[in-house]
Amino acid sequence: MVPNGVGRARASTYADGVPDGPLDAALDELYGVEPGEFVATRKRLIAQLRTAGDKDALRVLQAARRPSTSAWALNQLARHHLDQVDALLARSKELLVAQTGAGSSKGEGLRGAMRAHREGLDTAIEAAAAILGARANEKFRAEIAATLRAASTDADVADQLRAGRLVHEVPGGGFPDAFGLTLVPTAPDRGAGVSDGEELESETERDDAREIERERERALAAERAELERRLTKLRTAVTHAEARTAQAQERVDHLGDELERARRELDAAREHSDKASAEADELAAALDAQPDAT
Repeated sequence: MVPNGVGRARASTYADGVPDGPLDAALDELYGVEPGEFVATRKRLIAQLRTAGDKDALRVLQAARRPSTSAWALNQLARHHLDQVDALLARSKELLVAQTGAGSSKGEGLRGAMRAHREGLDTAIEAAAAILGARANEKFRAEIAATLRAASTDADVADQLRAGRLVHEVPGGGFPDAFGLTLVPTAPDRGAGVSDGEELESETERDDAREIERERERALAAERAELERRLTKLRTAVTHAEARTAQAQERVDHLGDELERARRELDAAREHSDKASAEADELAAALDAQPDAT
């Protein structure tokens, strides 16, 4: 399924006859900026379209959503390395033809198409990860890979990818789900008249299906490793926070003891001051009571 994004909104709006010049330029600029600059750029572009009085284009731009990190990386991949995106999509079509073809050479052709598609996919993944740089953790790599697999079989996702206007990653797509490579019928017994070519073809298809399953398992393992790494980091942060809390509590207790001692000293000083003041008053009264020595 394609996420609700600008690509689909564009298609329906243009079909209604809205000119795509200013809006197309605005969307190109908007989806070319860093995610952190998206909101501010959208506000500026909305103000420009509002001034121009283009209400239909304005509604499309107002509905534009900020891309996720992985979607942003793929958008930049399409903008700066469109040849790699086109190569992957071309190999996807070749794999579709090989999967749906027939004949004794199907097994060999399918294996080659699978290999070529994996190479194109790996190249695109690495290029998108390079765009992210230090941000390219396993989670983003898995999202990028899933979206590229979805673009391999979903024309809508492919169109949004080529336009560089993806909004979210697209999980759960790709050849395994689309073509059912794991659902190849088991080859019948050789006694039923199965030829060597047919048996090899079936074995090849099963090998390809197992390879796809291994790729999926690797992606899941990478995602789990990333989650475990984040959990370890959070637990370490909690441990440090607890240690700082204990230190702060110790200081509070220490300061509380000092405050209690200071209060006792203050009470003693006040008592001493009151006593001295009383004695001074008594002495002053005694002096006043004595007759003058004249």
